[in-house]
Amino acid sequence: MAQTPSAKRKLGPRPILRSTRAPAWNLKPLNRAEPTTSGMRPPGFNPTTRHRFTLFTDGDTPSSGTRPSSSEPNSSTNSSDPPDATRDEVNDSTSDPDDDEDEVSTPHPDKAPEPTPKRRKTLDILRVVRIMKRDNTSKKVSDEIKAWNMAARNLGRELTVFLRAAVAFGIGLDVNLQDDSDTSGDEDSGGRVDQHPLHMPQMSADQKAELEQQCQVILASMPNLHADIDALLERPTSLSTYATYIDKRVRAARGDDLNSLQRHFLKFIAALPENEDLSVPHHIAKRDRGFFNRFTGRLLCPQDDLPAFDADPVQYCTEARNGNGPSADDLPSFLFDPAMAEEDPDDPLAGFLCGPFLEMARCFKCLYTGPASALKDLASDEKGPGRPPIFTVYGIHEVKACHIAYAAVLSRYLLNSQTQWSHKDSTFELGQFHSRVLEPFKSKTWATKILARFNKRVFGNSHPQVAQSSGPRPGSRAAKIAARITAQVAQEDAARLEGNPEDGTAPGTS
Repeated sequence: MAQTPSAKRKLGPRPILRSTRAPAWNLKPLNRAEPTTSGMRPPGFNPTTRHRFTLFTDGDTPSSGTRPSSSEPNSSTNSSDPPDATRDEVNDSTSDPDDDEDEVSTPHPDKAPEPTPKRRKTLDILRVVRIMKRDNTSKKVSDEIKAWNMAARNLGRELTVFLRAAVAFGIGLDVNLQDDSDTSGDEDSGGRVDQHPLHMPQMSADQKAELEQQCQVILASMPNLHADIDALLERPTSLSTYATYIDKRVRAARGDDLNSLQRHFLKFIAALPENEDLSVPHHIAKRDRGFFNRFTGRLLCPQDDLPAFDADPVQYCTEARNGNGPSADDLPSFLFDPAMAEEDPDDPLAGFLCGPFLEMARCFKCLYTGPASALKDLASDEKGPGRPPIFTVYGIHEVKACHIAYAAVLSRYLLNSQTQWSHKDSTFELGQFHSRVLEPFKSKTWATKILARFNKRVFGNSHPQVAQSSGPRPGSRAAKIAARITAQVAQEDAARLEGNPEDGTAPGTS
């Protein structure tokens, strides 16, 4: 019989709200690695949502306590599946195999015991790793791990722009980690072999010592890593995720630093003494630099080949483009001060790292102390202060050899014609170039001299660590006052110990 519009609509069975909390006779939490057995959990029970409720009607109230199989052909939904709003939470907690080891077994969901300090520390670092894993697959930088992001970004400047944290951990901690770093942004990975000897059949003692030193710097630089490393070593997948995060942040910092130099380096070229009478273009496309342009080509030309370049720049650039270009052993002229090199042609170190393009408040100061400090003596339209400079952000008050090498590598890339970061430019390998720049710093005498020169250029003092120290300069009036106050405080303390605190002086003194 057809129902008329005026017919009264029948109500269905009254819904019954039933709790899906585990029954009192079964308090052991569900282990996700073990299959559930029939009758051990009421339908709709989920270990990650113990306090949630499942809606049953009188018509489908279970009587046997059995759980419907997900493999049934006409089963539309599974009552054990969590709601859509919580499915992501479940997936996050089960996506990493290491997370299964960290389920906290509790006898009752309402009376979970407090974790031990060691356990709490382990859970904290694993939470950080989960956030790192999320950031590794996106361009987002999570505020929850901002301190880790800042520390990782600076590791490329303090160690090497070619850093592979997984390789450093593998050698320094003697573990076998998979290097999951994404190198899709690098056109060529050939230079990686020189920088990461883990991929080589044999490793020299110097290469192994360098990687061990990188590992120690990472442990000291990343927040709480010294305390967290034991927990990460028990979970190699988490340590690999941590290493991948470091590598990605190093590459992100490298890109930002290149963009900072990119906007101003042509002004530095125009200010060079040899270009005073020449008209340097305001813009040179990246693909037109290198040996496609006489200005950038001369800076890339080896110091020993400058006479041949000046004699016929077109011929020299043509030969360089045809495969006869310089290698990393032929150090480019932008690293040298031409006047100092000509004064002592027999000294290969004469003028090295003193070139006006790299030094003299140009690329180095633009990178580390900000464009305003590098352009203050040039006609510039730089507007107001921007981001805080690197040395200010990280509280660096002294130039190191690694800072100079980092600036040299970035400058070399800016001058070449490659439109995407690559370890190799024709016959020139940046990894080898980085090593060649650092080689002279093995001599303490030479290193002290060149670092004092950079410190004076950047900070205005050859010994900034003295200028930045908290104590006064020895022999100054402030030092004499400090000595007098120290002695007076010692007398007051002695008087208090002898029970004469009224006058604040020791007995027998006026």
